[in-house]
Amino acid sequence: MKRTLKIVGIIVILIYFIGNVLPNLIGVPLAAYHSYKSWNEAGNIANEDYQPKVSTSSQSYFKNSVWIHEEDSLAGIEIKNEKWILFYKGIEIDSTDIYDFRLTDQLPEFANTELKSGEFLVLTNKSDTLNYEILGYDKEQLSLMYLPRGKIHIYKRKK
Repeated sequence: MKRTLKIVGIIVILIYFIGNVLPNLIGVPLAAYHSYKSWNEAGNIANEDYQPKVSTSSQSYFKNSVWIHEEDSLAGIEIKNEKWILFYKGIEIDSTDIYDFRLTDQLPEFANTELKSGEFLVLTNKSDTLNYEILGYDKEQLSLMYLPRGKIHIYKRKK
């Protein structure tokens, strides 16, 4: 009886070791090696090549003008003196409505630029940052998609 209990006890310990301890002894170092290898192949994330490329001509891309929202004629954008001003007729503009803007070709946190590179607009002020994809821009119309929600805003130039 004692001999049988010893054999059963040894078998239980072996099963526990094989099922729980051995995978960790082998798996953790293998996972660490695989992670290190993948990181090296992808390149260092802190590499300067990873940073979005910012257009140096952001301010010359958008000319001074006023744009009225296609669906809400009281809402609009005024681009003036290298500032992006969001307004709503009847409501006074304050500092939270005035943004600096820049163009970039990547917003990796919102858009998959591997499939399609795009032009993105980043609006910033002291209290907020807004991200848009530029869907179209010409003399008469400005189309923007708000990220991350995906709402499309179409504006017509005020004459």
